[in-house]
Amino acid sequence: MARIYLHCKPRPGDAVLREWTHVLKGVMTAHEALAALVAAHNTKFGTKLRPTDLLMTHGGSVVRANKKLSLLLADDACEIDVTREMPKLPPLSPKPILALAAKHKQRNEWRSAKALWTTVLKDVDPANVEAGLGLLELYMQASAWAAAKAHATTFLGTVPPAATPAYIELCLRCAQVEMQLREWPAAVARLQQLQTFVGASSLSSETEVAARVEVALARAHHARGATDTAISLVRQRLVASDETDLDAIALYSEIAMARGRPVEAMQMILKVLTGRSKDKAVQAQFAAYLAAPDGFAHLKATLDPTSASTAPAFAFLATLAKDHGAIDGCLACFETAVALAPANASYALNYVHALEVVATYNRAYAAAVAFLRMNPALRIGGLSVAAVAAALAPFPSLEAARGAHVERLTWSPRGFVQVDGAADECDLPKERLPEADWDLLALLFALVKVLFIEGCFRPLPGLLCLVEPVRARVGHHLHETTIRNEHAYYCCIAQLLCVTEPPLVPPPVLASEAIYVCGDSHTLPTAWRALPSQSLRFVPALVTGLKHWHLRPESAFYPKHNFHNVVRRLPPRARVLFLLGEIDCREGILVAVEKCRYESLDEGMTATIGIFMKVLEALVAEHRFQALIHPVVPVLNETRHLVMRYNALFRAQVDKASFCTWIDCFDNLLDARGQLRLEYALDGTHLHPAYIAQGLSAALARQLS
Repeated sequence: MARIYLHCKPRPGDAVLREWTHVLKGVMTAHEALAALVAAHNTKFGTKLRPTDLLMTHGGSVVRANKKLSLLLADDACEIDVTREMPKLPPLSPKPILALAAKHKQRNEWRSAKALWTTVLKDVDPANVEAGLGLLELYMQASAWAAAKAHATTFLGTVPPAATPAYIELCLRCAQVEMQLREWPAAVARLQQLQTFVGASSLSSETEVAARVEVALARAHHARGATDTAISLVRQRLVASDETDLDAIALYSEIAMARGRPVEAMQMILKVLTGRSKDKAVQAQFAAYLAAPDGFAHLKATLDPTSASTAPAFAFLATLAKDHGAIDGCLACFETAVALAPANASYALNYVHALEVVATYNRAYAAAVAFLRMNPALRIGGLSVAAVAAALAPFPSLEAARGAHVERLTWSPRGFVQVDGAADECDLPKERLPEADWDLLALLFALVKVLFIEGCFRPLPGLLCLVEPVRARVGHHLHETTIRNEHAYYCCIAQLLCVTEPPLVPPPVLASEAIYVCGDSHTLPTAWRALPSQSLRFVPALVTGLKHWHLRPESAFYPKHNFHNVVRRLPPRARVLFLLGEIDCREGILVAVEKCRYESLDEGMTATIGIFMKVLEALVAEHRFQALIHPVVPVLNETRHLVMRYNALFRAQVDKASFCTWIDCFDNLLDARGQLRLEYALDGTHLHPAYIAQGLSAALARQLS
């Protein structure tokens, strides 16, 4: 009798069909055999298979349901394989993946977006232009220009031209990359080809698309030196747009500047700024014009410096100039704004901050005091400006204010300064400071900072007596406001003034005693502290908000200028203790890795430290400094693991260098559990000066001896 061998062969991942052979006897159809197999399989294994779930094959060919199995017999036997047809999943759509990638991009979570774009191109749609564009933008924002060019060239070689916004954007961005790489002919050729394609496609009626391509082509021609061609294209675009195309105006402005017409260039870029005030490229273009020779004169030829109505414009332009490194122009703009609106506390505050950037603290003090004297009727939280001006009247200059104070300052358990034992006023009713008063209070905070940094302690107790009651009322919410940084500096300095050991000793300082501590706000705990046993005095060289990252050659951000201005004030051959890197660990490195600037934390840390080391080597060669390197401080629990790794890599580079020395005081800062020692805690952000006598001094002694 014929035997039918049904071999059940489950596919990978199939947990229903079991590997098993069922034998049937007799002649039957394939459908009858499947029905018998299903019944036996379900009984034996407790499954719920149906005949329609299974597929029979013989010799590699599918056996139809009505096939008579007798036709497949060989020597009265037949071998048939049975598999279960796995459910067919619908094709994966790239849309939800791309939508999620777009959200990550919007939040600057580029590494997460990169994984999604890569998944689309690898597993879903290798020719998806939106994903290809996303990866190109990722490389561009990471300044990985060579990688951007390689990706764009390869991708564009595999996808057909398409009259879609994403494809046009991809081509425009690729040309932008080529211009960044100074491959001008390639950029021109690509844009000419794109212009022809757009003109012949369904996009020919889309004037905005054609305009972008035309302006980009003009920019490429200008960059390669074909300026007459660029001018012709720009004029054509301006006529077509009735002189409203801001991209064309910005390029025309650039050409005018290059051809020696700076006033015309300034006029045009201000018009562009009016429409694109947040465009960083336009801001940088304006700042470059302002920083050029006679730049401020060119601005005054465009913007009336005698009308009070232009004060907001000068103040706004000053802020842009500061952020993009045009510091002299920034000062001139703020000075004009202050003169035009002498009662505006915001202008006065920002002018003081700009003067801090150039480390002219005497001018910063004078500007703040002048504002107070000119506006005695102003009040803030019950405090009159007239009272503050009166308290500062005996100190018309920093020189007059320099020296020690005689009052006894103590820090109360509730976090306020007590002067000569007077009770603090922290029980005053709490209130929210109106936003209109924020900058006025910040100006008082900034005054305290300037006085402290310059060793001018004499007016400080009187100022604290006036400011602390205001802080008692409104300080509870200032960390949520735009003046949170000024408030944080003030609170740190107020607390430090109450710490008596090591002693605070104001200037003058002998050159043989001085150790200049150059760095961010972590220099404050050492400021003006004396170690009589070692004849050492710490002199602050504060650079507000500086990261190692800011010092890279292409950076124009104002902390870099602040750093170099502060360093220039230091005497030749000075001993300088550099205390930087905490802000890099707190917010810089993680962001850089997320933006795909670096593949790992170690790579990012090594590169960032290398930026500082290269700058330091040049400074030591120029000024003959004895450069000492303080470890990054491990105050914050959340970033201590990053700080420890950063210090390990930092020390490795310092130990290899011949121009600086590592000050090995880090281990003293932590207890046996790896936590910050309790006696070194100050305000949750900075170290207590106690660490100087107990750890830093010994480490310095080992190196200075």
